[in-house]
Amino acid sequence: MKLLVSHWIYLLMKIPKYIATMILNPSWNLKTKNLVQLPVSMWGDQSRRWKTSEWQSTKVRIRSYNIMSHLPGPKRDGKNIITAVGAYRKFIPNKIVEKIVCNTNQYNSRIRGNFSRERDAKDTNDVEIWALIGLLLLSGARKACHLSFQEIWADDGTGFEIFQSVQNCEQFLFLVSSTLKRDRDGEFPEIEEALFRWIRQANAMKLAINGKILKEKAILLALKMGQDNFEASNGWLEKFKARRNIAFKLLHGEAGSVDANSVATWKGGIIPSLLAKYSPQDIFNADETGLFYKLLPNQTMTIRGEKCEGGKKSKERITVLVCCNMDGSEKLPLLYIGKYRRPRCFHGMNIPSNYHFNKKAWMTGAIFTDWLKKLDQIFKRRERNCLLILDNCPAHQIPEGLQNIEIRFLPALTTSALQPCVIWVSLKP
Repeated sequence: MKLLVSHWIYLLMKIPKYIATMILNPSWNLKTKNLVQLPVSMWGDQSRRWKTSEWQSTKVRIRSYNIMSHLPGPKRDGKNIITAVGAYRKFIPNKIVEKIVCNTNQYNSRIRGNFSRERDAKDTNDVEIWALIGLLLLSGARKACHLSFQEIWADDGTGFEIFQSVQNCEQFLFLVSSTLKRDRDGEFPEIEEALFRWIRQANAMKLAINGKILKEKAILLALKMGQDNFEASNGWLEKFKARRNIAFKLLHGEAGSVDANSVATWKGGIIPSLLAKYSPQDIFNADETGLFYKLLPNQTMTIRGEKCEGGKKSKERITVLVCCNMDGSEKLPLLYIGKYRRPRCFHGMNIPSNYHFNKKAWMTGAIFTDWLKKLDQIFKRRERNCLLILDNCPAHQIPEGLQNIEIRFLPALTTSALQPCVIWVSLKP
Protein backbone atom coordinates (compact mmCIF):
# COMPACT_ATOMS: atom_id res chain seq x y z
CA MET A 1 0.00 0.00 0.00
CA LYS A 2 2.85 2.36 0.87
CA LEU A 3 4.51 1.54 -2.47
CA LEU A 4 1.35 2.39 -4.45
CA VAL A 5 0.90 5.74 -2.68
CA SER A 6 4.52 6.72 -3.24
CA HIS A 7 4.16 5.85 -6.95
CA TRP A 8 1.18 8.18 -7.40
CA ILE A 9 2.92 10.99 -5.52
CA TYR A 10 5.85 10.68 -7.95
CA LEU A 11 3.53 10.95 -10.97
CA LEU A 12 1.82 14.07 -9.57
CA MET A 13 5.21 15.70 -9.15
CA LYS A 14 6.13 15.05 -12.80
CA ILE A 15 2.85 16.24 -14.43
CA PRO A 16 3.55 20.08 -14.25
CA LYS A 17 6.88 19.52 -15.93
CA TYR A 18 5.31 17.70 -18.92
CA ILE A 19 2.53 20.31 -19.25
CA ALA A 20 5.12 23.04 -19.55
CA THR A 21 6.97 21.04 -22.17
CA MET A 22 3.79 20.70 -24.30
CA ILE A 23 3.14 24.45 -24.13
CA LEU A 24 6.66 25.49 -25.08
CA ASN A 25 7.13 22.86 -27.84
CA PRO A 26 5.00 23.68 -30.90
CA SER A 27 5.75 20.33 -32.55
CA TRP A 28 3.38 18.57 -30.18
CA ASN A 29 0.15 17.68 -31.89
CA LEU A 30 -2.57 15.77 -30.11
CA LYS A 31 -4.14 14.63 -33.41
CA THR A 32 -1.04 12.86 -34.64
CA LYS A 33 0.07 9.44 -33.59
CA ASN A 34 3.78 10.39 -33.47
CA LEU A 35 5.42 11.15 -30.19
CA VAL A 36 7.69 14.22 -30.03
CA GLN A 37 11.06 14.15 -28.40
CA LEU A 38 10.84 14.62 -24.63
CA PRO A 39 13.68 15.52 -22.31
CA VAL A 40 13.26 12.39 -20.21
CA SER A 41 11.05 9.35 -20.25
CA MET A 42 7.87 9.21 -18.27
CA TRP A 43 9.41 6.91 -15.73
CA GLY A 44 12.43 9.01 -15.11
CA ASP A 45 14.93 6.92 -17.11
CA GLN A 46 17.59 9.46 -18.25
CA SER A 47 19.09 7.09 -20.85
CA ARG A 48 15.85 6.48 -22.77
CA ARG A 49 14.33 8.94 -25.27
CA TRP A 50 11.07 8.93 -27.18
CA LYS A 51 11.37 8.51 -30.99
CA THR A 52 10.30 11.45 -33.11
CA SER A 53 9.58 9.37 -36.30
CA GLU A 54 6.70 6.95 -36.81
CA TRP A 55 7.55 3.42 -35.71
CA GLN A 56 6.78 0.66 -38.20
CA SER A 57 6.81 -3.02 -37.30
CA THR A 58 8.40 -5.46 -39.75
CA LYS A 59 5.82 -8.11 -38.84
CA VAL A 60 2.82 -6.09 -40.01
CA ARG A 61 1.78 -6.36 -43.67
CA ILE A 62 1.38 -3.14 -45.58
CA ARG A 63 -1.80 -2.25 -47.36
CA SER A 64 -0.61 -3.21 -50.85
CA TYR A 65 0.44 -6.65 -49.62
CA ASN A 66 -3.04 -7.40 -48.31
CA ILE A 67 -4.67 -6.80 -51.67
CA MET A 68 -5.65 -10.22 -53.16
CA SER A 69 -4.36 -10.71 -56.68
CA HIS A 70 -5.88 -14.22 -57.21
CA LEU A 71 -8.57 -16.40 -55.65
CA PRO A 72 -7.60 -19.39 -53.49
CA GLY A 73 -8.32 -22.93 -54.63
CA PRO A 74 -7.34 -25.27 -57.51
CA LYS A 75 -5.68 -23.93 -60.64
CA ARG A 76 -5.52 -24.90 -64.31
CA ASP A 77 -7.23 -28.28 -64.97
CA GLY A 78 -8.22 -28.60 -61.34
CA LYS A 79 -10.86 -25.91 -61.75
CA ASN A 80 -12.95 -28.25 -63.90
CA ILE A 81 -13.05 -31.05 -61.28
CA ILE A 82 -16.46 -31.44 -59.68
CA THR A 83 -16.51 -34.89 -58.00
CA ALA A 84 -14.11 -36.68 -55.67
CA VAL A 85 -13.56 -39.38 -58.30
CA GLY A 86 -12.43 -36.75 -60.78
CA ALA A 87 -9.94 -35.40 -58.28
CA TYR A 88 -8.67 -38.94 -57.58
CA ARG A 89 -8.15 -39.65 -61.30
CA LYS A 90 -5.91 -36.57 -61.62
CA PHE A 91 -3.18 -38.32 -59.65
CA ILE A 92 -2.30 -40.70 -62.51
CA PRO A 93 -3.12 -40.03 -66.19
CA ASN A 94 -5.32 -42.46 -68.08
CA LYS A 95 -2.52 -43.30 -70.50
CA ILE A 96 -0.39 -44.69 -67.68
CA VAL A 97 -3.30 -46.79 -66.41
CA GLU A 98 -3.92 -48.17 -69.90
CA LYS A 99 -0.23 -49.08 -70.17
CA ILE A 100 -0.37 -50.88 -66.81
CA VAL A 101 -3.44 -52.83 -67.95
CA CYS A 102 -1.76 -53.86 -71.21
CA ASN A 103 1.48 -55.03 -69.57
CA THR A 104 -0.36 -56.83 -66.74
CA ASN A 105 -2.55 -58.76 -69.20
CA GLN A 106 0.50 -59.79 -71.21
CA TYR A 107 2.19 -61.11 -68.09
CA ASN A 108 -0.99 -62.92 -66.93
CA SER A 109 -1.32 -64.64 -70.30
CA ARG A 110 2.18 -66.09 -69.90
CA ILE A 111 1.67 -67.41 -66.39
CA ARG A 112 -1.94 -68.57 -66.83
CA GLY A 113 -0.77 -72.08 -67.60
CA ASN A 114 0.75 -72.34 -64.12
CA PHE A 115 -2.69 -72.23 -62.49
CA SER A 116 -5.22 -75.04 -62.34
CA ARG A 117 -8.06 -72.58 -63.04
CA GLU A 118 -7.86 -69.88 -65.69
CA ARG A 119 -9.94 -67.48 -63.59
CA ASP A 120 -7.13 -67.35 -61.02
CA ALA A 121 -5.04 -65.44 -63.61
CA LYS A 122 -7.74 -63.69 -65.63
CA ASP A 123 -7.18 -60.45 -67.55
CA THR A 124 -7.66 -57.17 -65.73
CA ASN A 125 -9.11 -53.82 -66.84
CA ASP A 126 -8.78 -50.13 -66.00
CA VAL A 127 -11.51 -50.30 -63.34
CA GLU A 128 -9.60 -52.94 -61.37
CA ILE A 129 -6.34 -51.01 -61.70
CA TRP A 130 -7.99 -47.81 -60.42
CA ALA A 131 -9.43 -49.80 -57.52
CA LEU A 132 -6.00 -51.32 -56.90
CA ILE A 133 -4.35 -47.89 -56.72
CA GLY A 134 -6.99 -46.65 -54.30
CA LEU A 135 -6.66 -49.70 -52.07
CA LEU A 136 -2.88 -49.35 -52.11
CA LEU A 137 -3.26 -45.82 -50.75
CA LEU A 138 -5.68 -46.96 -48.06
CA SER A 139 -3.73 -50.09 -47.20
CA GLY A 140 -0.57 -47.99 -46.91
CA ALA A 141 -2.28 -45.91 -44.24
CA ARG A 142 -3.43 -49.06 -42.46
CA LYS A 143 0.01 -50.63 -42.67
CA ALA A 144 1.28 -47.66 -40.68
CA CYS A 145 -0.79 -49.08 -37.82
CA HIS A 146 1.09 -52.39 -38.15
CA LEU A 147 -1.83 -54.27 -39.72
CA SER A 148 -1.32 -57.08 -42.22
CA PHE A 149 -3.42 -57.57 -45.34
CA GLN A 150 -5.14 -60.54 -43.71
CA GLU A 151 -6.14 -58.35 -40.76
CA ILE A 152 -7.39 -55.59 -43.06
CA TRP A 153 -9.55 -58.05 -45.05
CA ALA A 154 -10.70 -60.01 -41.97
CA ASP A 155 -14.39 -60.95 -42.19
CA ASP A 156 -14.89 -61.48 -38.44
CA GLY A 157 -15.82 -57.86 -37.79
CA THR A 158 -12.29 -56.58 -37.13
CA GLY A 159 -11.51 -55.81 -40.79
CA PHE A 160 -12.54 -52.87 -42.95
CA GLU A 161 -15.69 -53.16 -45.00
CA ILE A 162 -14.51 -50.89 -47.82
CA PHE A 163 -11.66 -53.28 -48.67
CA GLN A 164 -13.96 -56.32 -48.70
CA SER A 165 -16.55 -54.58 -50.90
CA VAL A 166 -14.04 -53.44 -53.53
CA GLN A 167 -11.79 -56.52 -53.97
CA ASN A 168 -11.04 -59.73 -52.16
CA CYS A 169 -7.61 -60.17 -50.61
CA GLU A 170 -6.46 -62.88 -53.07
CA GLN A 171 -7.30 -60.79 -56.14
CA PHE A 172 -5.64 -57.73 -54.59
CA LEU A 173 -2.39 -59.58 -53.85
CA PHE A 174 -2.38 -61.20 -57.30
CA LEU A 175 -2.78 -57.82 -59.04
CA VAL A 176 -0.01 -56.35 -56.90
CA SER A 177 2.36 -59.15 -57.83
CA SER A 178 1.36 -58.97 -61.52
CA THR A 179 1.69 -55.21 -61.89
CA LEU A 180 5.02 -55.05 -60.06
CA LYS A 181 6.51 -58.15 -61.65
CA ARG A 182 9.38 -57.69 -64.06
CA ASP A 183 9.16 -60.44 -66.64
CA ARG A 184 12.70 -61.76 -66.92
CA ASP A 185 13.62 -64.94 -68.72
CA GLY A 186 16.35 -67.10 -67.31
CA GLU A 187 19.70 -67.64 -68.93
CA PHE A 188 18.57 -71.09 -70.15
CA PRO A 189 14.91 -70.73 -71.20
CA GLU A 190 14.85 -74.03 -73.12
CA ILE A 191 15.92 -76.02 -70.06
CA GLU A 192 13.41 -74.24 -67.82
CA GLU A 193 10.57 -74.80 -70.29
CA ALA A 194 11.33 -78.51 -70.55
CA LEU A 195 11.66 -78.81 -66.77
CA PHE A 196 8.35 -77.02 -66.27
CA ARG A 197 6.58 -79.45 -68.64
CA TRP A 198 8.10 -82.36 -66.70
CA ILE A 199 6.77 -80.89 -63.43
CA ARG A 200 3.28 -80.69 -64.92
CA GLN A 201 3.46 -84.33 -65.95
CA ALA A 202 4.68 -85.37 -62.48
CA ASN A 203 1.83 -83.49 -60.83
CA ALA A 204 -0.67 -85.18 -63.12
CA MET A 205 0.72 -88.57 -62.06
CA LYS A 206 0.48 -87.61 -58.35
CA LEU A 207 4.25 -87.91 -57.88
CA ALA A 208 6.03 -86.07 -55.05
CA ILE A 209 9.04 -84.01 -56.13
CA ASN A 210 11.39 -81.76 -54.16
CA GLY A 211 14.29 -79.39 -54.80
CA LYS A 212 16.95 -82.09 -55.15
CA ILE A 213 14.90 -83.98 -57.72
CA LEU A 214 14.34 -80.78 -59.70
CA LYS A 215 18.06 -79.97 -59.79
CA GLU A 216 18.99 -83.51 -60.89
CA LYS A 217 16.33 -83.46 -63.62
CA ALA A 218 17.54 -80.04 -64.80
CA ILE A 219 21.11 -81.34 -65.08
CA LEU A 220 19.92 -84.33 -67.15
CA LEU A 221 17.95 -82.02 -69.47
CA ALA A 222 20.97 -79.74 -69.85
CA LEU A 223 23.17 -82.70 -70.88
CA LYS A 224 20.60 -83.80 -73.46
CA MET A 225 20.41 -80.27 -74.89
CA GLY A 226 24.18 -79.82 -74.96
CA GLN A 227 24.26 -77.01 -72.40
CA ASP A 228 27.59 -77.76 -70.72
CA ASN A 229 27.82 -74.47 -68.83
CA PHE A 230 24.53 -74.96 -66.99
CA GLU A 231 24.76 -75.20 -63.18
CA ALA A 232 21.75 -76.19 -61.07
CA SER A 233 22.56 -74.10 -58.01
CA ASN A 234 20.27 -73.22 -55.14
CA GLY A 235 20.05 -69.64 -56.39
CA TRP A 236 18.96 -70.77 -59.86
CA LEU A 237 16.34 -73.07 -58.29
CA GLU A 238 14.80 -70.28 -56.20
CA LYS A 239 14.66 -67.92 -59.18
CA PHE A 240 13.19 -70.64 -61.38
CA LYS A 241 10.42 -71.30 -58.86
CA ALA A 242 9.71 -67.58 -58.63
CA ARG A 243 9.54 -67.19 -62.42
CA ARG A 244 7.25 -70.20 -62.83
CA ASN A 245 5.13 -69.60 -59.72
CA ILE A 246 6.10 -72.95 -58.18
CA ALA A 247 5.55 -73.58 -54.48
CA PHE A 248 6.58 -76.44 -52.19
CA LYS A 249 3.41 -77.73 -50.50
CA LEU A 250 2.50 -80.47 -48.09
CA LEU A 251 0.61 -83.43 -49.53
CA HIS A 252 -2.52 -84.20 -47.56
CA GLY A 253 -5.60 -86.34 -48.01
CA GLU A 254 -6.26 -89.15 -50.48
CA ALA A 255 -8.16 -87.22 -53.13
CA GLY A 256 -5.46 -87.96 -55.68
CA SER A 257 -6.29 -91.68 -55.69
CA VAL A 258 -10.07 -91.34 -55.97
CA ASP A 259 -11.79 -93.49 -58.57
CA ALA A 260 -13.91 -91.02 -60.52
CA ASN A 261 -16.10 -93.69 -62.11
CA SER A 262 -17.06 -95.20 -58.75
CA VAL A 263 -17.86 -91.75 -57.38
CA ALA A 264 -20.11 -90.97 -60.34
CA THR A 265 -21.91 -94.32 -60.03
CA TRP A 266 -22.50 -93.83 -56.29
CA LYS A 267 -23.80 -90.28 -56.69
CA GLY A 268 -25.87 -91.01 -59.77
CA GLY A 269 -27.57 -94.30 -58.87
CA ILE A 270 -27.05 -95.52 -55.31
CA ILE A 271 -27.58 -92.35 -53.26
CA PRO A 272 -30.98 -91.47 -54.86
CA SER A 273 -32.28 -94.98 -54.13
CA LEU A 274 -31.16 -94.77 -50.49
CA LEU A 275 -32.73 -91.35 -50.03
CA ALA A 276 -36.01 -92.71 -51.38
CA LYS A 277 -35.97 -95.54 -48.82
CA TYR A 278 -34.79 -93.70 -45.69
CA SER A 279 -35.41 -90.23 -44.31
CA PRO A 280 -32.37 -87.97 -43.67
CA GLN A 281 -32.59 -88.37 -39.87
CA ASP A 282 -32.30 -92.18 -40.25
CA ILE A 283 -29.17 -92.17 -42.44
CA PHE A 284 -25.97 -92.36 -40.33
CA ASN A 285 -22.27 -92.29 -41.11
CA ALA A 286 -19.46 -93.47 -38.81
CA ASP A 287 -15.71 -93.03 -39.07
CA GLU A 288 -12.60 -93.26 -36.87
CA THR A 289 -10.02 -90.57 -36.23
CA GLY A 290 -6.83 -90.34 -34.19
CA LEU A 291 -6.56 -87.87 -31.32
CA PHE A 292 -2.99 -86.93 -30.33
CA TYR A 293 -3.97 -85.38 -27.02
CA LYS A 294 -0.38 -84.52 -25.92
CA LEU A 295 0.85 -83.10 -29.22
CA LEU A 296 1.78 -79.41 -28.86
CA PRO A 297 1.43 -76.81 -31.65
CA ASN A 298 4.35 -76.40 -34.05
CA GLN A 299 4.33 -72.59 -33.65
CA THR A 300 4.86 -70.45 -30.56
CA MET A 301 5.37 -66.87 -29.38
CA THR A 302 9.03 -65.95 -28.80
CA ILE A 303 11.34 -62.93 -28.65
CA ARG A 304 12.73 -61.66 -31.92
CA GLY A 305 16.36 -62.57 -32.47
CA GLU A 306 16.32 -65.49 -30.04
CA LYS A 307 16.50 -69.13 -31.10
CA CYS A 308 13.23 -71.00 -31.25
CA GLU A 309 13.90 -74.69 -30.71
CA GLY A 310 11.28 -77.35 -30.15
CA GLY A 311 11.35 -80.62 -28.30
CA LYS A 312 10.36 -84.13 -29.19
CA LYS A 313 6.80 -84.47 -30.44
CA SER A 314 4.50 -86.70 -28.45
CA LYS A 315 2.99 -89.68 -30.28
CA GLU A 316 0.52 -90.72 -27.58
CA ARG A 317 -2.92 -91.04 -29.06
CA ILE A 318 -6.35 -92.51 -28.69
CA THR A 319 -8.81 -93.53 -31.38
CA VAL A 320 -12.24 -91.93 -31.43
CA LEU A 321 -15.26 -93.25 -33.37
CA VAL A 322 -17.74 -90.56 -34.38
CA CYS A 323 -21.22 -91.19 -35.74
CA CYS A 324 -24.01 -88.77 -36.74
CA ASN A 325 -27.03 -88.68 -39.01
CA MET A 326 -27.49 -86.91 -42.32
CA ASP A 327 -29.33 -83.78 -41.18
CA GLY A 328 -27.13 -83.33 -38.10
CA SER A 329 -30.01 -83.64 -35.63
CA GLU A 330 -28.48 -86.62 -33.78
CA LYS A 331 -24.89 -87.26 -32.73
CA LEU A 332 -24.21 -90.58 -31.04
CA PRO A 333 -21.89 -90.81 -28.00
CA LEU A 334 -18.21 -91.08 -28.91
CA LEU A 335 -16.39 -94.40 -28.70
CA TYR A 336 -12.86 -94.17 -27.20
CA ILE A 337 -10.04 -96.67 -27.70
CA GLY A 338 -6.94 -96.31 -25.52
CA LYS A 339 -3.82 -98.34 -24.67
CA TYR A 340 -4.43 -99.01 -20.97
CA ARG A 341 -7.05 -101.00 -19.11
CA ARG A 342 -7.46 -98.42 -16.33
CA PRO A 343 -5.96 -95.01 -17.26
CA ARG A 344 -4.98 -92.71 -14.43
CA CYS A 345 -7.63 -90.22 -15.44
CA PHE A 346 -10.24 -92.82 -14.38
CA HIS A 347 -8.68 -93.35 -10.93
CA GLY A 348 -11.45 -93.66 -8.35
CA MET A 349 -14.11 -93.60 -11.06
CA ASN A 350 -16.08 -96.15 -13.00
CA ILE A 351 -14.70 -96.69 -16.49
CA PRO A 352 -17.30 -95.58 -19.09
CA SER A 353 -18.91 -98.34 -21.10
CA ASN A 354 -17.85 -96.67 -24.37
CA TYR A 355 -14.12 -97.02 -23.51
CA HIS A 356 -12.05 -99.91 -24.94
CA PHE A 357 -8.33 -100.64 -25.00
CA ASN A 358 -5.63 -102.56 -26.84
CA LYS A 359 -1.84 -102.24 -27.20
CA LYS A 360 -1.96 -99.92 -30.22
CA ALA A 361 -5.19 -98.05 -29.44
CA TRP A 362 -6.60 -99.03 -32.83
CA MET A 363 -10.04 -100.06 -33.94
CA THR A 364 -10.46 -103.84 -34.11
CA GLY A 365 -13.18 -106.09 -35.46
CA ALA A 366 -14.24 -107.19 -31.97
CA ILE A 367 -14.65 -103.62 -30.70
CA PHE A 368 -16.57 -102.53 -33.77
CA THR A 369 -18.84 -105.58 -33.66
CA ASP A 370 -19.67 -104.96 -30.00
CA TRP A 371 -20.44 -101.27 -30.70
CA LEU A 372 -22.64 -102.17 -33.66
CA LYS A 373 -24.69 -104.69 -31.66
CA LYS A 374 -25.35 -102.15 -28.91
CA LEU A 375 -26.40 -99.56 -31.50
CA ASP A 376 -28.80 -102.04 -33.07
CA GLN A 377 -30.43 -102.67 -29.68
CA ILE A 378 -30.88 -98.93 -29.16
CA PHE A 379 -32.63 -98.52 -32.51
CA LYS A 380 -34.75 -101.59 -31.80
CA ARG A 381 -36.06 -100.07 -28.56
CA ARG A 382 -36.85 -96.87 -30.41
CA GLU A 383 -38.51 -98.82 -33.25
CA ARG A 384 -36.32 -97.17 -35.87
CA ASN A 385 -34.90 -98.67 -39.04
CA CYS A 386 -31.68 -96.86 -39.95
CA LEU A 387 -29.00 -96.95 -42.63
CA LEU A 388 -25.31 -96.88 -41.62
CA ILE A 389 -22.73 -95.90 -44.27
CA LEU A 390 -19.15 -97.11 -43.64
CA ASP A 391 -15.86 -97.17 -45.50
CA ASN A 392 -14.17 -100.44 -46.42
CA CYS A 393 -11.88 -100.61 -43.38
CA PRO A 394 -10.87 -104.24 -42.47
CA ALA A 395 -11.96 -103.63 -38.87
CA HIS A 396 -15.52 -102.90 -39.98
CA GLN A 397 -16.85 -106.43 -39.57
CA ILE A 398 -20.61 -106.93 -39.68
CA PRO A 399 -22.09 -109.27 -37.04
CA GLU A 400 -25.00 -111.54 -37.78
CA GLY A 401 -28.47 -110.85 -36.49
CA LEU A 402 -28.76 -107.11 -37.06
CA GLN A 403 -32.45 -106.23 -37.22
CA ASN A 404 -32.78 -102.43 -37.32
CA ILE A 405 -29.56 -101.39 -39.06
CA GLU A 406 -28.73 -101.75 -42.75
CA ILE A 407 -25.02 -101.50 -43.61
CA ARG A 408 -23.76 -100.04 -46.89
CA PHE A 409 -20.04 -99.81 -47.68
CA LEU A 410 -18.53 -97.05 -49.80
CA PRO A 411 -16.62 -98.11 -52.94
CA ALA A 412 -12.89 -98.56 -52.65
CA LEU A 413 -10.68 -95.47 -53.10
CA THR A 414 -13.59 -93.06 -52.67
CA THR A 415 -13.39 -92.20 -48.97
CA SER A 416 -12.06 -88.65 -49.43
CA ALA A 417 -14.81 -87.88 -51.98
CA LEU A 418 -17.83 -89.72 -50.50
CA GLN A 419 -17.27 -90.16 -46.75
CA PRO A 420 -19.52 -87.49 -45.17
CA CYS A 421 -17.49 -87.14 -41.95
CA VAL A 422 -14.22 -86.71 -43.89
CA ILE A 423 -15.71 -84.15 -46.27
CA TRP A 424 -17.24 -82.15 -43.40
CA VAL A 425 -13.91 -81.97 -41.54
CA SER A 426 -12.01 -80.90 -44.69
CA LEU A 427 -14.53 -78.13 -45.41
CA LYS A 428 -14.24 -76.59 -41.94
CA PRO A 429 -12.17 -73.33 -41.94
